[in-house]
Amino acid sequence: MNIKIALLLSTLIVLTSCGWNKTAHQAIIDIEELTQEQQFRQAEIEVKNALQKYTDNPEIRVAAGKFYYQIGLFLQSARFLKPVLAKQPQVESEVDAYLESLLQNRQLADLSDALKKVDNPNLRQAYLTRKALYSNDIPLASKEFIKITANNNDWFLVTNYELLLETQPNKTKQILNTLSEQTKHSNADRRLVILHARKLADSGKKEQALQKFLTVYTQSPKYPNIHVYIVQLALQLDKTAIAKAHTQQLVITNDKRPIVNQFVATLAYQQQDYKSALHSANKALQTGLDTKSLRTVAGMSAYHLEQYQLAFKLLSPLAPKLAGNDPILRILTILELKNDGHQKAIELYKQLEFASQEDITLASYLINEVDELEKQHITDISQQKLENYINNQKYHHFYISIVKSFPQASGSDLKDSFSVIKWLQNDKVELAKDRVDAWLQNHPDSEIAKTMQALIAWKTGRQTAADEIFDSLLTDGTTNHIALNYKIFLAKSQQNWQEMLTYSSQLLTLDPNNPGAFNAFLVAWQNSPKINWQTIKEQVTSTTNPDIKMPYLKLLYKHKQWLLLEQELSKITLEHRKIDHWKLYFLVNQQQNNQTQIEEIAKQFSAHPQANSIDGIQLRLLMLRHLKQTSQAVELLKHALSVFPNNVNFQLELANLYIVDNKINKAKQQLKSYSNAVKPNAHYFELIGNIAAIEKRYSDAANAYQNAFKLSANKQLIYKFHRLTSYINIQTQLLEITIEYLKHYPQEIGLRIDAFMWFADTHTDQALQIVDVPSVHKLAQTNWQLSNNLAWYLNKQGNVDKAKHFIDMAYELSPAEQSVLSTRTKIYGK
Repeated sequence: MNIKIALLLSTLIVLTSCGWNKTAHQAIIDIEELTQEQQFRQAEIEVKNALQKYTDNPEIRVAAGKFYYQIGLFLQSARFLKPVLAKQPQVESEVDAYLESLLQNRQLADLSDALKKVDNPNLRQAYLTRKALYSNDIPLASKEFIKITANNNDWFLVTNYELLLETQPNKTKQILNTLSEQTKHSNADRRLVILHARKLADSGKKEQALQKFLTVYTQSPKYPNIHVYIVQLALQLDKTAIAKAHTQQLVITNDKRPIVNQFVATLAYQQQDYKSALHSANKALQTGLDTKSLRTVAGMSAYHLEQYQLAFKLLSPLAPKLAGNDPILRILTILELKNDGHQKAIELYKQLEFASQEDITLASYLINEVDELEKQHITDISQQKLENYINNQKYHHFYISIVKSFPQASGSDLKDSFSVIKWLQNDKVELAKDRVDAWLQNHPDSEIAKTMQALIAWKTGRQTAADEIFDSLLTDGTTNHIALNYKIFLAKSQQNWQEMLTYSSQLLTLDPNNPGAFNAFLVAWQNSPKINWQTIKEQVTSTTNPDIKMPYLKLLYKHKQWLLLEQELSKITLEHRKIDHWKLYFLVNQQQNNQTQIEEIAKQFSAHPQANSIDGIQLRLLMLRHLKQTSQAVELLKHALSVFPNNVNFQLELANLYIVDNKINKAKQQLKSYSNAVKPNAHYFELIGNIAAIEKRYSDAANAYQNAFKLSANKQLIYKFHRLTSYINIQTQLLEITIEYLKHYPQEIGLRIDAFMWFADTHTDQALQIVDVPSVHKLAQTNWQLSNNLAWYLNKQGNVDKAKHFIDMAYELSPAEQSVLSTRTKIYGK
């Protein structure tokens, strides 16, 4: 927090408290009224004053807990609401708030202890269900849920919908509709609103989700991650003002999490402030966040700043996972060639799914030595042979554009144009200009020479000159693909969707099978006020290129054009359907919950030649799981294993299906036959552990997870192992594997902090060693809860000097926080 703001707030609290003299009863009334009126700042002052005067009053502490619960500060609410369990009779809403706080804090061990003291058996079962859900133990959650007999409470509804969304993904649409009814009132339970908003966002209804999150923010401005939820959706919806306002809230509160820097970087990039964008993106990367979007912002900012080596360093880790139509591949290809990495550039270029309007800026980096061929050889090559030759070299798209633009051009003109492009891309502008000037002097009306002249103007930043030349070339009946590609590219960069639509339509008239032109055509329509599906359909009908039809089908699916999509899919005969077509057919009917049709699709696909490929089997399994036809899925896997006997994934998936279907003995048999055939891997031992845990053989489960961990140091295994500590005393073994994991992954932060909380009370020295690393110390500089906890346990250990260092840090971050003041008093003695 800005130090001036912090001082102002602390002064306000002091000045307010000087004249504060209320009874405990009046203080509780005022806190409740101010909270209901959403005067949260004044309510917080009342809470702090009341706690200062009535430190040990349980009613005051509960009132404080209810206030903190309302605004979303669950660490504080869990601390102050603890006395509600001692009340007789217990107040259900207060107990619910306390248990929810523990759950939100992931204090699952404390939650287990608290549940033993809850009088209401239904409330207890609800939280046992949710505790199992939060531990990813779906079978246990289902077993606990069926024991609940009450069904008209908010806590029941939350539990019900959380479990339904986890166990019945095929009914998400119906569940969301019901949730919409449950949350339409202003007094709807916040938990239901958050759940509804998150699932709306997941299902693509981002606008509705954003409005829900904004409502929660109004009622609970401190709710964990509420600003993050809002900014993420606002950025996706191009609501820059909202994103900027809530990012500023994160910055003002001194939130230095990497994702905040990513938000700042993204907003700066959108405003073309590349220097600031690069600075903030680098800060996020240096503090552990590493996502494609963040690297893209960082790398493209460096690219715009002409820091090409840095841009390559930032973007190159993305290359292996990039889709063929990702523009970052083009940027990386250019950057490789700027660094003379010709062979690597070719490999990247091979990954590309060409989009012609992008390829103008890339083309001649990848010239295939055409200009070194003898002149007579070039002259003799026919246009078709030239196309075939270039196609074989994987550099065909740009060259084909040149050939199609100028079908009457001589081999010599083609050679000159290729040379000009190559020089431009190697920044040898003078050589290119000299060649074109000489060319135009001898042939002043040459369209191919004028096209090269326009490209030189574009390359040298003379945008107006480039526009004028290209416009002059776009006469009626033009076949100039390059000029049209340029205009498409320019329209896209200016977000002039109408012009982009006009020029892409012209290019498709010349070349209806051009996938790049068709992609531009689709992008333009998607950004138009209203999509004309009939026009798009007519364009698709005119092509014979199958690569064009699949993006169209996926676009129909994305925009829920179910009728059109079904019509298009029905035109594809069974023998011509590829796996992607079958999958779309299944997904359409899944969206419409058409079980009968899905059964028919599954039946038809099972007879298809691709059905018994590995991809085909995986699609069939997907459909069978949806239909809850576990026995058929098992039979399919058995058959698959007769064809692919060495497919480890199929072998273990069969065992996993048995476990899900609660056929534990069969799962054991399958795992036994697997272990007899091949050397067991980590997943095998994990499944063995899962079975043991279900059978409450917790020691055996621990041994199995340890064996899995030895083969593959998987962080999730540590968390599974930790869950077993609720049943057996394996803290020491848990500590050992945690330390072992952290040796191999020293940059891990989340597990370090979790482990610190697991072991702080029982193994204080080792717990403090785990977090005694620069990354955690750095995080503590921006997280008062962490620095306060470190100070507490360091003081307990007897390391007073270090404890003072961290409590001073916590006090600077949150000088009015009661827990910080308490720890500080304990350490300093005043």
